[in-house]
Amino acid sequence: MDRIVIVGGGLSGTLVAIRLLRARRPLHIWVVEPQARLGPGLPYSTPFAGHLMNVPSGRLSLVSDDPKHFVHWLRANYDAAATDYCFAPRRAYGCYISSVL
Repeated sequence: MDRIVIVGGGLSGTLVAIRLLRARRPLHIWVVEPQARLGPGLPYSTPFAGHLMNVPSGRLSLVSDDPKHFVHWLRANYDAAATDYCFAPRRAYGCYISSVL
């Protein structure tokens, strides 16, 4: 069984872990992260709702074969009126990153 260590559990490290887990190979994955929570990292952990993403929600999916994944998640979990063109709060995207993992 392969062993993989990912240094950093923010967005980039989390994306690497997600890709490895989706490959469905037997792996041992360790993530070295000083924060208690994996996923959002500093940029997406803000408590302020006014801190928005700088890309429209329709372009932020973490699931490559489902380009609307984030918009569907956003509607179901955060804002039922969200569209592909809205700019979601950064903290909502942080929750999304964690939920995908």
